[in-house]
Parts: sequence; C-alpha cells; structure tokens
Amino acid sequence: MNGGSGQATVSLVNTTSKGTWKAGQVLGQAPGKLNLPGQGTYRLQVTSEGFTPATLDVTVPRNAPVTIHLGQ
Repeated sequence: MNGGSGQATVSLVNTTSKGTWKAGQVLGQAPGKLNLPGQGTYRLQVTSEGFTPATLDVTVPRNAPVTIHLGQ
C-alpha cells in the first residue's frame, strides 16, 4: 500500500471474504503491506492525522498481490 507523505492507519469496515475479521479491526499502516485473507471485496477506512478519513473498496480476485495507491 503506497501513500503520500506520513503514516495512515488502515481498518476494516466490512468484507465478503470468509474469516474471523471484525469491523474496526486495524489491518496495518500505509505505506506498508496488508495481508488480506484471500478472495473477496473489502471496504477499508484509511485515517491519518490532519486528513478527513477516507473509505475505499478493494476487490481481491484471487490469492495474488494487489497494490493500492492512496492520495491519487
């Protein structure tokens, strides 16, 4: 996951993926690597001090890396 300058926290809002994920669970920091459990659609919230929180949907089509660029 690539961001602009500084750090951002990435949390789960909801997902169609099977697993034991909970809404509000922190998944990691951006820039950085997030490990999602596999195929599915994820709604993520990105927060960073001094910025309005953003929500984005990410679809993982299979067990393969997906790059998300923030701030673009």
